[in-house]
Amino acid sequence: SSLPALPDANYPEGAVVFLTTDDKLYRSTGSSWTASVPAADLAGQITTTQISDNAISTPKLAAGAVTTAKLAAGAVTANELAANSVVAGKIAAGAVTANEIAAGAIITSKLAVGDTQNSFRDSNMADPSLWTLETGWSFQNDTNPQWLYSRVLQSDGTLTYSTYGPWTEIEQDTPYLLSLKMTFLSSGTVEVYCVDDSTTTLIGSINAIGTYHLPFTTPINARRIRIAFRRAAGSGLLNLGNFYLRRRNTGELIVDGSITANKLTALELNAITGTFGGGSNKTGIDNKGVRVYDSSGAVAVALGDIGGLQWGGGSFAAGTYGLWGKLGAGVYLRGAPRRVAFFARLSVDHSIPAVNNGASLTYYPDILNNTFSPAYVKQGNGMRLYAKVTPLRYGHSVAGVVIERVEVYTQYGNSTSYWTDWADIPNGTTLDRVHVRAVIQVRNVSGANVGTTISNHRYDVEVFEIEE
Repeated sequence: SSLPALPDANYPEGAVVFLTTDDKLYRSTGSSWTASVPAADLAGQITTTQISDNAISTPKLAAGAVTTAKLAAGAVTANELAANSVVAGKIAAGAVTANEIAAGAIITSKLAVGDTQNSFRDSNMADPSLWTLETGWSFQNDTNPQWLYSRVLQSDGTLTYSTYGPWTEIEQDTPYLLSLKMTFLSSGTVEVYCVDDSTTTLIGSINAIGTYHLPFTTPINARRIRIAFRRAAGSGLLNLGNFYLRRRNTGELIVDGSITANKLTALELNAITGTFGGGSNKTGIDNKGVRVYDSSGAVAVALGDIGGLQWGGGSFAAGTYGLWGKLGAGVYLRGAPRRVAFFARLSVDHSIPAVNNGASLTYYPDILNNTFSPAYVKQGNGMRLYAKVTPLRYGHSVAGVVIERVEVYTQYGNSTSYWTDWADIPNGTTLDRVHVRAVIQVRNVSGANVGTTISNHRYDVEVFEIEE
């Protein structure tokens, strides 16, 4: 019922006893009892019931011991996967479909759309005969994984000299994108050029460690180019590599009709035809110009080709261009004069003095001294009065007579103004009389009829309002 004390001559090393209290065999080591059996001495199999829960820890598993066949279906979930543990190479072709992509998970910056073919000839720098290496430039092997081809174009620090890459066939006047990587030991600036058979164009200057993407447009009439690199500044070794040249913007991300007017914010729109606004009040743009419609749906204002729109008793001919408005529409220019009414339009006879042959005369006749009839009496409302004088005879201009300036002054009540280019009518006053005089120059020229009374002179007095 208990194990004898050791050491004991009756139980030398190797002696075996059976303990009835736990039904186990014990072996004497000479100084103690042990129930353990070396694994090498075991025969048969160990079943799952003989293995305690949690008895097998990770260090007890041999590399490769757990295979997919040993994993229960659904046993590995997202919680069992470490962050970033699933890489693209571990995803089966066709495994990710639209159903597996969350709404909004793919954004534009994550899409590569366009020509993915690398047009940079000998981008792995395997054939030096295709390159033109000048002083200070060479090819070097570099197994750093940052380089795609384990090879770099190296500058030793010598300035001003250039290296020319291989000739590459391209499409003329076409947007391209050059990508490359630069590293250096101390500092450096490299100028990158696009060279064709007749021109050299700077497309970028790079001066920091990193990957660059340089957009440029190939020259017109060019059929081939080569990329050139010039060490412009810095010292010490500088490496260039990972050259990649492709056309830009050859793919389409936008489905036809997917951009509507309310999605646009633009400084310039080209080739736009359409209608803005709804219902009757709207604005239309087409190849004729701009049309603004009123609440009845009729054109209220038009700018551009106004052919077919009403004018007088008819309409404009096709191809007539201008600014048109329906009756009641106006042109409003802040701070500009706007004619609001005529005070009078009178014909006044006035003689013109004789002038010697080849001479001229300037005089100041007071040609209109008028007392307005009740029909012309106006209440002042802060308007400004102007006058226009046109010398006519039988409806035609008079040779040798030039109106240089027209002046007016007014009388209202006991007040008079001075001769000026205009006369202000104060608020609340009644205009009694207006005087108009002209600064007239008479020249004795061929065809001039001077020294006689010229009848049918028409003097226009117009009222203008300055709108502030």
